[in-house]
Amino acid sequence: MIRFPTTLSKQQFLDQYWQKKPLLFRKALANAEQFISKEQLFKLSVNDQVESRLLLEDGPEHSWQTFHGPQQSSQLQSLEHSTNWTLLVQSVNLWLDNCSDLLKAFDFIPQWRLDDIMVSFATKNGSVGPHLDQYDVFLIQLTGKRRWMAAEANAAVEENTQVTTIKQVKPFKAIVDDVLEAGDMLYVPPNTAHHGVNLEDGMTLSIGFRSPALSEALMLFAEQLMLAGNESFYKDAPLTEDAHSAEISSAAMTKASNWINDLDDFSELKRKTFGLLQTQPKQELIYVAPNEELSSFFSKPFHLDRDPSSRVAWYQVDENSIWLFINGELFERTSAEKDWITLLSSVNSLSSGNITQQLSEDKFIILLEIFVETGLFGIK
Repeated sequence: MIRFPTTLSKQQFLDQYWQKKPLLFRKALANAEQFISKEQLFKLSVNDQVESRLLLEDGPEHSWQTFHGPQQSSQLQSLEHSTNWTLLVQSVNLWLDNCSDLLKAFDFIPQWRLDDIMVSFATKNGSVGPHLDQYDVFLIQLTGKRRWMAAEANAAVEENTQVTTIKQVKPFKAIVDDVLEAGDMLYVPPNTAHHGVNLEDGMTLSIGFRSPALSEALMLFAEQLMLAGNESFYKDAPLTEDAHSAEISSAAMTKASNWINDLDDFSELKRKTFGLLQTQPKQELIYVAPNEELSSFFSKPFHLDRDPSSRVAWYQVDENSIWLFINGELFERTSAEKDWITLLSSVNSLSSGNITQQLSEDKFIILLEIFVETGLFGIK
């Protein structure tokens, strides 16, 4: 569905542009205007299970109003002939079947980095203002025309404190300044200021690959450390009897700093924490068990469909072991199951008729139960 230039291989893109600098792709998505209609997007935005925002830019001082979803149909209708507003709908990949086909074009990027697919509708002059995100993002113009400007990656920008309802930066020096039409795509690295303004009514699709913050990783690591019951405790630096009892000495502060920094004894726990962090689902998954034991259910014809909100990743620990991470849970498996894990973590749907040989193996049945009971697959 996505067409990359014949003059630039995916590996060249990763080496030269990924997390380094913006890149414009012309005519990347064929039939872009057929991906989703304006009416479909508006219908999603009024759903109380869908995250959305309506941004109105009002007046010469660029005051902004933000309305969080569910949106009101009456308000959207009242804005029909207005300008300077934008509707953003998050996680449309949970609601549109054609998103899975779109994401296949990006399978050279680890799936555990994917955050979501967002679609926005903006009127003429509609914008969210100049801003930056900690995302790798592919911006695909579905309909209409939109002018995009982007700075160098990691270029210093100043926060616009005059706008308080949404995070914006002050105008920046752009190295990209182009008008995108239907099917065009712009890649923007994380921590890169960018600004899009519609030249006419139109929709933009955004595929975001999120970079987790160190604070998130440390919080989860601390939680896992407590659960493991393998704490490390501070030990005093050499004490002197003439020290003031309330003073923290330089030696004590150095000792404490080294104690916090020296986490080599927890290298395995750090790796597990990263896998757990990257597979935490954005929303709670509810497993609905079939009316009979899964093992007996698998003895009959069945079909599996992956929950689009689920997350899976695996890590080859050594030649004998694999860590399987599904929706924020860890399962320690053997390398003998690697082919099975690779298969089950890479498909969106699977029928029993396609895995008849594997279903004769008891260990495969156990593995399949894990994939279903964690909510990665629905079964019917």
